[in-house]
Amino acid sequence: MRYLFVNVVLLLSLLGGQNQSAFIPQSSIQFRNATVVSNYPDGITFRIEICGRPANSSVVFYYSTDLDMKQYGWWTKELWSLDEGQTADNCDKRKFTLQTKELDLPPLSPVRYYWSVAQGKNTSQSPRYIYFCKDGRYNWKSVKDANFVVWWHDRPDSFGQEVLSIADTASQDQSRFYSMSLDSPINVVIANSSDEFFAWQPEENYAGGLAYPELNLTVQLVDEQHNYQTWLDDVIPHEISHIYFGHLVDRYSGAPYWLNEGLATYQEYSQHYEEWQDVRNAYDQNHVLSLKDLEYTFGENEEDARLAYAESYYAVLYMEEFYGPQTVSNLFVEFKNGRTENYAFDKVFGRNAEDFEKDYKLWLEKRIETAPPNTSHQKALSASESNWLFAILVLLCSLPFLFVALGAGAVMILWKLNTRFSKKELTTIP
Repeated sequence: MRYLFVNVVLLLSLLGGQNQSAFIPQSSIQFRNATVVSNYPDGITFRIEICGRPANSSVVFYYSTDLDMKQYGWWTKELWSLDEGQTADNCDKRKFTLQTKELDLPPLSPVRYYWSVAQGKNTSQSPRYIYFCKDGRYNWKSVKDANFVVWWHDRPDSFGQEVLSIADTASQDQSRFYSMSLDSPINVVIANSSDEFFAWQPEENYAGGLAYPELNLTVQLVDEQHNYQTWLDDVIPHEISHIYFGHLVDRYSGAPYWLNEGLATYQEYSQHYEEWQDVRNAYDQNHVLSLKDLEYTFGENEEDARLAYAESYYAVLYMEEFYGPQTVSNLFVEFKNGRTENYAFDKVFGRNAEDFEKDYKLWLEKRIETAPPNTSHQKALSASESNWLFAILVLLCSLPFLFVALGAGAVMILWKLNTRFSKKELTTIP
């Protein structure tokens, strides 16, 4: 049985002027005891008590799971709430269960909702509420600073601090690269297994991290069975880059998908050896992908997706090495203004997207003869690693004294043996 989890419900102000229907006098209807019971990631149950509802009226539940209400602003209307009878003072009890598994709702994403009583064209509405999804099966920990809140469970406190340290470093580096600062804090949620990471998603895929710029939220899969330190150096800055890109670039511009992913891969703290090998192998097998085919998606094939990430990384590296950082910044400006891909590339590089790719492929064939830049960084040792290192240093420093002690002991033993032997010789002389 899933643990019962009732989240803090934040009461929002009533939104007026959006419904042209007349209102039932609010004094005649009372909405009370709005509660939430979470079975997330499978479902969330909302309950309400309604007092003074007219006999021929209907109860309607409205909700929105849009990641950015300011951008979309629509509500889903549900007419079929369950009648749970009445309270002792004759108020109606209603509930509605939202099947969240089908909605692709990440942890900490908001569900906005309210209740309405309708009688013909007349309506009366409850206050508007917001609930943040959270998986009550786990005992969540968190650590935060001015820029991030890290959420994790069933791992030591040092793990959360390690994630926070990498995130802060990535934020400092990327704020300089993108020439902007992010709204804070950003929520970083860590899933310990594939089962947990994909539990709230409709289907599994090859992704190991997801970013939601509208929510300032990233969710990462960090499997305990693998070398997670190296993976953290990749996935944390990668997903943070997506949040920067999402805030920097107009969502309706022509910014291609490969540019977003290439920038995110470029920001990873890595030797980029895998990208180098993937592209070299693609040339050997005559299987180099076209950037045009990566404009909207990387597809479902995992091997081609790996190559797509690698080629996207090299396309960004080409921009940086051939045109320079300022030119890349100019490209961001064009996409922020909502320009199309061809317009932006022609304005910034003097080449349309097709000609840009031709130049890039000529450069790439030569560039992969040598390794790409190593952007990995030396991290501070964890507390346990520091303790082990200290113990080893103490042992090494003690070795000379140990050898001296062993040598002195050996001398004493030899001296005693020699003395005893000498005494034995004296007693045997006739």
